[in-house]
Amino acid sequence: MLIGSRSQNVDSGTMRITVLEAPVLPFPRGLRPQRHTVAKCVLFIRARYEDAFWKSFSLTMTMAQLPAIPSLTSVTQVDEYVDNHSFELRHDAVVKLNSFEVDFWDMTISLRRLLLLKALYRSNPAVDERFHERRDIHLHAIESTDEPSPMHLYAFAKAFSLINRANNGCFGGGKVHRFLDLGCSPGGFSSYLLRHNRGVQGVGIDLPNEEAKFPLQIDPTFRESYRMRYDDIMAFVSRSVNAGTPLVIPNHDDPSTHYDLVIAGAFPVLQGPIPWWHRIQLVLSQILIVFANIETGGSAVIAITTKAFLWIVDVIGLLRQSFAAVTAHKTGKLHAVRTSCYLVCRGFRATPEEVDRFTGRLHSALRYLMEVSDGSSIDNNGRWHSDGNPEELPLITGESAAEIFNAQHQHVLGLFEPLWDYQYAAIRADFAQVLVGKYGGVIAMPITQIYPKSWRSQQHLRSLPFANGVLGYPRQPPM
Repeated sequence: MLIGSRSQNVDSGTMRITVLEAPVLPFPRGLRPQRHTVAKCVLFIRARYEDAFWKSFSLTMTMAQLPAIPSLTSVTQVDEYVDNHSFELRHDAVVKLNSFEVDFWDMTISLRRLLLLKALYRSNPAVDERFHERRDIHLHAIESTDEPSPMHLYAFAKAFSLINRANNGCFGGGKVHRFLDLGCSPGGFSSYLLRHNRGVQGVGIDLPNEEAKFPLQIDPTFRESYRMRYDDIMAFVSRSVNAGTPLVIPNHDDPSTHYDLVIAGAFPVLQGPIPWWHRIQLVLSQILIVFANIETGGSAVIAITTKAFLWIVDVIGLLRQSFAAVTAHKTGKLHAVRTSCYLVCRGFRATPEEVDRFTGRLHSALRYLMEVSDGSSIDNNGRWHSDGNPEELPLITGESAAEIFNAQHQHVLGLFEPLWDYQYAAIRADFAQVLVGKYGGVIAMPITQIYPKSWRSQQHLRSLPFANGVLGYPRQPPM
């Protein structure tokens, strides 16, 4: 069936569609009415038009009202729920998305499956109970002793060794000469660099040990090669932005020397609910320090969330313009279930004029976030409130949201889809253990965790005889 033309009503069985504006194109195969109580909602469909570009159009239609998120007791039930709902176009009753995220939801099953699984995972009482137990144990262990635990130091050193291995050993073997480590505690990244680069000089910045959750643990034999600066990174950057002073961080006694590696790895740890403006401000503050201190041809390693937010895609666009190569990495167990990764950016190539332009835009974004923070409040339930909105954040690339999406979405999918699949597998494995521990049973392992990314490949696999749930692949949506 073809649909097209403005304000044309099309009736198809139990489904009525009003086409507001659209090119003529095949009706999307994934849309099927379900025989449940229906409620009106608005769907945003990304339709392929002449295989050249994506057109957006909206359809008002009646479709199944999804039930509330169920509380499941086995990973088999979890698998069935995710499989049964992965091919629905929108899941407003389960997952809350803004319009920019919807574009990514429409394009990749990896994100759909991950968001559905996370919704089940977060809402399950057994998971919530286990989370608070573990968090209390960690906090008690940290607060009950002044002796730092080597466990976290080893975990971060191992994580950086994996990053180095994935990038052909570019951060070892004497290839790094000067590095800056933002959010350096407990010192795992710095320790790896000091041990694997003879003669290297490093500078670390973090909160004082009495404020940091993980105290710094640098081997005393490296003290002459490593200088520590205790400061709050966001406060340091805010002072610089407000005063108009440079953010140059001297490399030992030579303030004119830039760094061939800057690590922007600071992120909130065991601090309870973090407001959205705090998270963005921490990332942008570190990126501003990167641009002020990296040398031409240098590298940056940046901790960032893997959510398909506009500001994240904007940051990736900035990094792609400024570096020759940008790749994304999970680092073993350290980030397995977390919605985060490290972006490894190599070959800094921004001109002085581009650095000045991007720095000015970063200043504008940070001033907006400071204003939001100053006007924010927290209620008795620990929820943060503000008059600001992340969609109102000044964009660093200087482009509109539509331009950013068109320019960056394919690259973002290339970066994040493998990480979304990896995170899905890690959350599923943890969810299975929690449910077995709470309700009994056995841990059911998926036959496969590989899902084709393109719509054409998905449709081909679903048409094969072994589809409909076998091999762990989603069943056909109900007719």
